[in-house]
Amino acid sequence: LNWTCNGIPDCSDQSDEAEVLCRSTRPHDKCPIMEFQCDNGLCLANESMLCDKKNDCGDWSDEKLCGVNECLRDVPCEDICTDLKVGYVCSCTPPLKLADDRRSCRKERHCESSNCTQLCQGTEGEP
Repeated sequence: LNWTCNGIPDCSDQSDEAEVLCRSTRPHDKCPIMEFQCDNGLCLANESMLCDKKNDCGDWSDEKLCGVNECLRDVPCEDICTDLKVGYVCSCTPPLKLADDRRSCRKERHCESSNCTQLCQGTEGEP
């Protein structure tokens, strides 16, 4: 069970739900998964804008936590964690798929990728 970025503050200082820690994993993020979302909501598509000592976001959030490997902190992903310049992104070893929470993995639901009814008769994730 992972206590970080689950929407429930477990630490007295709420650091387990810090925006900087949870930015890449929250389902309500406005930016596509490989873009950086500034604290003010602005999206930066170009990774070269991060950690360049320039205030590209307008709130300096693109310069916070530079050089920090978030994957080493509290194991934020169920399977594979890829550290980014700022933040991280989770992925899963096939045949598992990344779940909607963008942190955990699930079995592929065959009915999502096939129109054949004979493949959709088992339980979720089973043929």
